Amino acid sequence: MIRTRLQHSSIFFFLFSFCPALALADSCQSIANTINSDIAKYADTLSNEQLSWMKLSWLQEQLGSADSKTTAHDSTQYVWQCENNSSLTVSADSTGNILSVNGQYNSDEGSGLFEAKLPEHKADQEFKQMMTQLNTTQPEPNMQQESTPENTVETKCKTIINQIRSDISTYSDAIQNKQLPWMNLIWLKQELGLPHTNAAYDYIYEWPDYSLFIGADGSRAESGTPPKDAHLQSYAAAAAVLGRPKKTLFEKLIVNNWQCPADNGSTLSIVTANKTIPLSVTGNDCSQGKCSGFSTLISDSALKRKFSQYIRQQTQENAAILAAKLSSYNENYKTSLRTKEELEMDSSLRIKNYYSNLNQCHPGIYHYALPVLKNFLYHTAVISPQKDGICMVKTTYVIPQIGKMELKCNYQPQSLRLFTSAEAINAITNHIQSEEQRPSALQKIISTECKRYIDGVL
Repeated sequence: MIRTRLQHSSIFFFLFSFCPALALADSCQSIANTINSDIAKYADTLSNEQLSWMKLSWLQEQLGSADSKTTAHDSTQYVWQCENNSSLTVSADSTGNILSVNGQYNSDEGSGLFEAKLPEHKADQEFKQMMTQLNTTQPEPNMQQESTPENTVETKCKTIINQIRSDISTYSDAIQNKQLPWMNLIWLKQELGLPHTNAAYDYIYEWPDYSLFIGADGSRAESGTPPKDAHLQSYAAAAAVLGRPKKTLFEKLIVNNWQCPADNGSTLSIVTANKTIPLSVTGNDCSQGKCSGFSTLISDSALKRKFSQYIRQQTQENAAILAAKLSSYNENYKTSLRTKEELEMDSSLRIKNYYSNLNQCHPGIYHYALPVLKNFLYHTAVISPQKDGICMVKTTYVIPQIGKMELKCNYQPQSLRLFTSAEAINAITNHIQSEEQRPSALQKIISTECKRYIDGVL
């Protein structure tokens, strides 16, 4: 599970401030440069590699739609015009296998043309040969039971599902970088017929300081800070604690389901985005006399990728903020703290010590820090001896770009009892108060028994 602190407005801006074209993983020019580099790197062994750009569905996912036209030998040519005079042209067969690629690259190392032919990978050739043999094999004359079209379809269905399970077992996590025939939805429809389909959805639910991702595949991720001791494992659990979300974002996915004829138990389910791009595969292979389940993740939905990308970015930003806070805190208090836990413990001890002494109106000078945005406000509080039952306290701190703040307070004896250890922790965790929140009893006391000055002006 991924957890990181974020502001509500930031994630919404990040997810939807980009137009779809700019939201693609790599630019057209970058991909063209990569292809040129791979052609030079692998040379004659290029056809033995299984690279991401060798999959038409991957290129379409990254670059969007292309100008296309049908050419000889039932192949289709796809053309993308890139920035900075770069271009990319690929020819693919009816199953989406790329047969050739050419274009123009433009990188820091120079610019020029590239071209390569991509014979089918050996594994693809063997699989197609197996399917061709299956489709053309005739029954032997003396078979007791004559083969029927239904039996042939059932055998083909079981064979394909068995091959998918075998590929998933063989390649494991590396399958995401493969381009196999069954990863093309058009090919599957040609071989297995039209699937039964239903819709599924990925969701992001946003509250002011917390966001929850719930995937159609059961995956879950979160950002921000949930309420203390809350276990928000589902939308229902989160809504019960946080109320209705401020925003709900979603992406529609299509679940394609096949079941082999004769109800033999072999099934296949592929979740796709944009009708063609496979995201996940699950199924049941009953071709070997017993049934074996299988599943694998091929890619994430666009919404999930955006959420994951934002979390990674927030993690990096939070690490930078923590480093800046540690540096500032260590410099101000001449400490040598190194971790977030050490920082939280030291700052808690300082304000608890101040509140404890203020509770008794114990004279002295106390230093403590309250977090604000990406830094701290460093407070110096001077408690004077009690006079006529009144505890006089003068607190100073500096707000950048505003000035020196001075808080002069005359606390009544009953007011001092509100300065408890619990309130000290609240002062740290809830320092940045929302205008919608009602002021606490302690805040009401401060507003009535204290006067605030900015650079000496009330």
